[in-house]
Amino acid sequence: MANYGNGPLRDPDSFYVQDCRQVQNNTHAIQTLTGQISRQVGMLESEKDFQNCRSMVDDAVRQATETRTILARIREHQQQAQNPSERNNRRMMYQKLSDNLAITARVLEDVVRRVQAEEARRQPGEFRRQLGGTSDADAAGGGEELVDTGAGLGMGWKQSRDHTDTFEEELENEKYKALRRVDEDMRCLQRIYTDL
Repeated sequence: MANYGNGPLRDPDSFYVQDCRQVQNNTHAIQTLTGQISRQVGMLESEKDFQNCRSMVDDAVRQATETRTILARIREHQQQAQNPSERNNRRMMYQKLSDNLAITARVLEDVVRRVQAEEARRQPGEFRRQLGGTSDADAAGGGEELVDTGAGLGMGWKQSRDHTDTFEEELENEKYKALRRVDEDMRCLQRIYTDL
């Protein structure tokens, strides 16, 4: 008998059963998060909405990665089976659980693609709104709103533009980091379903 931890001795089969239940619960939780993300995609309006959606995507991908690790343990449990019949049952259970996770990861990947598309579609307008409320027409016409800081001889205009450029660069960097994180999440999901 194995003793994992400080508690009483436990039968290795109980660890197998616990891992199977954990994979089932995690897969269900990922499916639930995927549904929530999918519903939220149609209602994304503010940067806070996008951040919340990204956070949910991160949670779902983290949970999928943890579930893949537990599935690896379930595969190892096959070797501990007492007879060929039990080994076959464990192999079929592993296949069922891994197929469910792979399907769930693919669906989550599709939803993440929708999030990315929505974010890319709205990104340019969002930047303009955050930078001072210029409309799409103003941006297309090249109009800029600059504030005279009172420095005289046009110096105030340059300072305002430099400050705006720095602010815009910081926003661009934050958006870039968020989009890279979503891209990394996508690659992680792809590894999950290709490894299984």
